[in-house]
Amino acid sequence: MLINANFGLGESVVSGAVEPDEYCLDYWGETPEKKIGRKEGKTVSGKNGGTELVRSGVSTADQALSDESIRKLGLLIHRVFDALGQGERHQDIEWVFDGADFSLVQARPVTALPRYTFEELKNQPDIWSNANVSDTMPMVLSTLNWSIYKRLFNFSVLVNYGIPPGLQGIRLYQGRVYVNLSVQQWFLYDAFGFPPRQTNEAWGGHQPEIKINEKNPYRGIKGSKRLGRLLKLIMIGIKTRKNAQKAFDKVDLFSSALLKEDLRTMADRDIINQFAEIKSTYLDYYPVFISCAATTDTSSLVKALEKYFPGKGKAYANALMAGGGEIPSAQQGYSLVEMAQITRGDAAARKFFSAEPFYPLRWEKELPEESPFKQSLRSFLAEYGHRAVYESEIMNPRWREDPSYLLHVIRSTMETADLSKIRARQKEKAGGIWREISRKVPAYRRKMIDKLLKQSLKSMELREMSKSVLIKINESYRTVCREAGLRLAEKGILTDEADIFHCSCSEIFSILRGDWDGRGLEVLVSDRKIRREELEALSPPSFIVDEVPKFAETVTRGSGNAITGLGVAAGKAGGVARLIYHPHQGEKLKEGDVLVAPTTDPGWTPLFLRASAIVVETGGVGSHGAT
Repeated sequence: MLINANFGLGESVVSGAVEPDEYCLDYWGETPEKKIGRKEGKTVSGKNGGTELVRSGVSTADQALSDESIRKLGLLIHRVFDALGQGERHQDIEWVFDGADFSLVQARPVTALPRYTFEELKNQPDIWSNANVSDTMPMVLSTLNWSIYKRLFNFSVLVNYGIPPGLQGIRLYQGRVYVNLSVQQWFLYDAFGFPPRQTNEAWGGHQPEIKINEKNPYRGIKGSKRLGRLLKLIMIGIKTRKNAQKAFDKVDLFSSALLKEDLRTMADRDIINQFAEIKSTYLDYYPVFISCAATTDTSSLVKALEKYFPGKGKAYANALMAGGGEIPSAQQGYSLVEMAQITRGDAAARKFFSAEPFYPLRWEKELPEESPFKQSLRSFLAEYGHRAVYESEIMNPRWREDPSYLLHVIRSTMETADLSKIRARQKEKAGGIWREISRKVPAYRRKMIDKLLKQSLKSMELREMSKSVLIKINESYRTVCREAGLRLAEKGILTDEADIFHCSCSEIFSILRGDWDGRGLEVLVSDRKIRREELEALSPPSFIVDEVPKFAETVTRGSGNAITGLGVAAGKAGGVARLIYHPHQGEKLKEGDVLVAPTTDPGWTPLFLRASAIVVETGGVGSHGAT
């Protein structure tokens, strides 16, 4: 955000007659970088009408606006961007200041922006992909979620690598998040030497690759720098894995303390401070999360298996890893199966679940304290209550707030749940793979495969745990936002406290700071709700080349009734294909069905344990459905 300011009337700035002050603010409207202009003169009202430029009579070192006024104007400008530009389209704004308050004179969309990208990509198109993003955020984002998320995104946080100013790494298209894959492919190539093909495969493989003219990324001075950064990345990964638990504990301590805070007793300014503390916690933790995700690598295990089992490396690696390690997103699924088993021996729980109609939110009131199921559910929520279905969207309730989905899953599986059967199936499949390895792989190579398997499981544990911990910060944001929503509803600014999720950070902060009375916010909220529904009805493109949407080709049938895709699991399975669009439709899924879904995030995991196989529409080998 760039602000130009001078004393006097605005003509001196608009006409370019003087060098004004320039204040450049970050996405949060904070930490302004200031370039104090010479301000050679100022425009004043002429004695005979009109205006005239006169010497300003002030020191060129004087700021036209104080730091507090810059902050206040920054929020106002962001409100224009969020209201008129819908948080996406840049605005050219003119304003005046009377010494106490700001007034807007006009605002218009910026119709022509320069393209910011790497020099090497200037003759290649921007490729925007939603592949792996659609796993966690397939929906149209709420205004508040985008307002927070776009401010926090930074893909080059781990290494000292120059990113061109103004470069856009993420965007919305028809309300959904897309990542600039051209930038991702070039950054990972130029920083570390990773080929675009490798990046592309991790993102699903269906989008185009950028063109690289070099044959060997590690030759010459550039190559040496890439090797240096790659070595640094490896060392960061080792250090992060060693100290990850400390970072996890720090976030856990912060989020747990916030849940115990009595936000009702806080002043509005203290609520804003809570936002600032959460942001600080996020920015401290984000490099740990990125490092855990970036250093998760099963490729060595896959390559080792591929050498002896061509075309089966990924599937065999998947089979060996299934059920191994302490992976949170899997453990929560196993815990639900255990709870369903407990229910069969708990008379009070059976009575609760068999009631018609079924009221899941009455579990605390209707189940007696001595109920084993009630105790196990409390333990589950203490450990996994921060999670949710499509948990990256802040407006979605956490399981701690509303465990209805979990209770419906338990109700539909309590007669058939059998964790020992699941474990036995996993063990049998892994055992079959190991028998093949014993027959075809030399003993010394088997030891290496075993070592690579343990490393892969450990890195997957860290990746999934780091994501779980990140969601705890997301829950913290939601907790404070709900309190802000309650306050705005009590003041009559919002009709319902849940409408806060259709507001932007700039709007919330402006009201809580007392800069704005909130008039007109309800109109914006109403418009945003309608627009969100309209966008949800649209089918999102698989990727976008520059501004041209591209949809994945219709799956073509092979011989007979076969269709092809990316296989990531070993073995064969059969069953009724059950198309499930959302986890809340999970009761339709019967034991042994083939789950067919558009995308899957950790919230789908409870359904996996009922399915004989999973087919998803999009995603790469690193997506949740695959892992």
